[in-house]
Formats: sequence, structure tokens, C-alpha cells
Amino acid sequence: MCKSILIIDDNPEVHKIFKMILSEYPLVHAYDGLQGITLLQTCKRISLVFTDHMMPDLDGFDVIKWIKEHECMLPVCLMSGNEDLKTAAYEAGAVCFLQKPLDLTEILSKVQRLMK
Repeated sequence: MCKSILIIDDNPEVHKIFKMILSEYPLVHAYDGLQGITLLQTCKRISLVFTDHMMPDLDGFDVIKWIKEHECMLPVCLMSGNEDLKTAAYEAGAVCFLQKPLDLTEILSKVQRLMK
């Protein structure tokens, strides 16, 4: 089964960045937290999640909480323009934090490490 990466962000530009950088990986896209959780419930091939912090409906912390509550055992990386959330992200259960604006090299490095 091919491993996929779920990208959850309400900004279409972020999805374009991930498509450009991670062209060799299958990507699944959600544009808010609720859509992301729906995909997590239905798409069993997801192996890694990148979620934005601030989104309509459910935010990135809600997504992390849902993943933990449902024992999905998926690594989650929280993305935010607010670096002050880094510690809270790790405490909530994220395995990594990406500061926005996104660093392309850092994204690729984290994916290569987490998709082993």
C-alpha cells in the first residue's frame, strides 16, 4: 500500500508548495480541519499529516487531539506563522513544527525523516 501525506490548510498556496516540493509522494488534500478528519476516517493509506494551526471550523490542535483520541498513531506536523505555538504543538502531540512562511528544504527534510 502506498503511503500518502495529508495536507490540511485553508490556503491553496500552501497546497501548491507541497505539490511542487513533494511531487514524488502521493498527497491527499483537505482545506479545513473537518475535511481533514473526514479524510483520516476514510483514507487508510495516510502515513503523515501536515496541518495548519488556524483554520475555519476545527484548527490544527483539534486535528491533533482527534488523531490522539482515535489512536491513529500518525505523525503530525503543525504549521503556523506564530512561533510561540511551537511548545504547545509538541505538548499536544505533534512530532514537528513548521514556521510559516514555509521553508522548502525543511519540509523535504522532515518528510524524508518521517516517511522512512
